[in-house]
Amino acid sequence: GMFTPTEAAGVTVVYSTLLGTFYYRQLNFRNLPKVFLKSGLESGMVMLLIAMSETFAWFVAADQIPQLIIEWISHVTTSPWAILLLINVFLLLLGIPMETAPALVIVTPILVPVGVAVGIDPIHLGIVVCLNLVLGLITPPVGAVLFAVCGITGMSLDRLSRAIWPPFFVSLGVLAIVTYLPWLSTFLPRLVLGR
Repeated sequence: GMFTPTEAAGVTVVYSTLLGTFYYRQLNFRNLPKVFLKSGLESGMVMLLIAMSETFAWFVAADQIPQLIIEWISHVTTSPWAILLLINVFLLLLGIPMETAPALVIVTPILVPVGVAVGIDPIHLGIVVCLNLVLGLITPPVGAVLFAVCGITGMSLDRLSRAIWPPFFVSLGVLAIVTYLPWLSTFLPRLVLGR
């Protein structure tokens, strides 16, 4: 909470530079071109994925696909538990090819009215949405975080895609707990805000 995410990235760069120079003694002026090249390649790979997801998000928004799916969900059932299950499935699938930020911008204005209409707390729904979209980032075969991890570690995407499943299923269990025990998401805000 001391820094914004961008400031934290800058502080991390300074910290890593000091650590690599003075503690490990492996970072020097001779190594800088190699470090810059590797950093540029890894950042470029992630930025390319984000750029492609932004284009995909534009097409999804222009064709009003989330609105159609949410409209269909609201016609299928009015049970809050069933709607949460359908929202989870929809958001997991949406989070695979799409970056979190554009997905949030596209689906949140549609999901909140549907959730409020069936009695789902907006704070609870917001946490469920964020957790779903983050899980989409690690879902093989096109989760953006997988490509970043492969670039940093040198591990093949095939190997990482096989290794990610056990923690992914644990994360799905956590998602189910957060989804169907709403007081876990709303306890602290109610305590602080007095709602």
